[in-house]
Amino acid sequence: MSTKTVSKLAVASVLAFAASASQAAIEDTWVYTLNLQWDTSSVHFRPDAGAVGYPGGTTITDTLLSWGALEGSYKGDNVKLDEDDADYARNRSALEITTSYASGTITTNGGSVAANMFTHYNNPIWSVYPSLELARLTVSVDLGIPGIGSLYPISRSFEVHFKETPNTGLQCGYGLCDDDIFAIISVAPTLDNLTSSFEYNGIEYTFNYFESTDYLKPLSAAACQAAGIAAGIACYGFKTTEGLNTPVQFAFSITAVPEPETYAMLLAGLGMVGVVARRRRHAIRN
Repeated sequence: MSTKTVSKLAVASVLAFAASASQAAIEDTWVYTLNLQWDTSSVHFRPDAGAVGYPGGTTITDTLLSWGALEGSYKGDNVKLDEDDADYARNRSALEITTSYASGTITTNGGSVAANMFTHYNNPIWSVYPSLELARLTVSVDLGIPGIGSLYPISRSFEVHFKETPNTGLQCGYGLCDDDIFAIISVAPTLDNLTSSFEYNGIEYTFNYFESTDYLKPLSAAACQAAGIAAGIACYGFKTTEGLNTPVQFAFSITAVPEPETYAMLLAGLGMVGVVARRRRHAIRN
């Protein structure tokens, strides 16, 4: 094969790559909406009603699960239970979705963007008050193209097991007994199933949804069982020290890579260009 023929083939291969890339260009910008909410029909509390004169109460909304004293507070200014009560301490705990809705634009293969957040408020409450045992967290995502609209909606739910622990100051099998436990079964479903792939105009994209504060981690078998998960089933989550808050932030990114055939075409063209260059250098030396 002559040098001119090889040169023509190399140019043709590189041009074919350029044509392929132009026909299947990576979509640069996406619009998104994300919703995080509690499934109010799934919530279950330990049904203690409180002591005489100090009744217990719960709150259930799309964004807030709260339990403890009937007229209690879990954050903000401390409040009295009644006019004769000198106790201003917070007397409720809560799981609040502090950022339930997020929207905007995101760039393919760019950095991640902050999404939803929920916070566990762990306050000391009486053991006779109701406490959360089970709930379901639902995440809904909608991706689209500017000017085109929705292209890729997904929705996932995660069963949350919760343990409001007794405040004894002692050590339990899972650590300090006072630490409340938030746990999600890590067999199915898990947050990993929100990392999904989809195709648009011949390019495969990956939607990566993850917890960015590094609070959700594998829990010990003892902690999983203390939260109400059956023995032998793995879980992950976090433990919150009494009197502290745990904010859990989520983020997401979108990545994409060209098809393998496109890379092969480019490499073939570049390889031919290299052959032409070597032959020309050899001809000049001779």
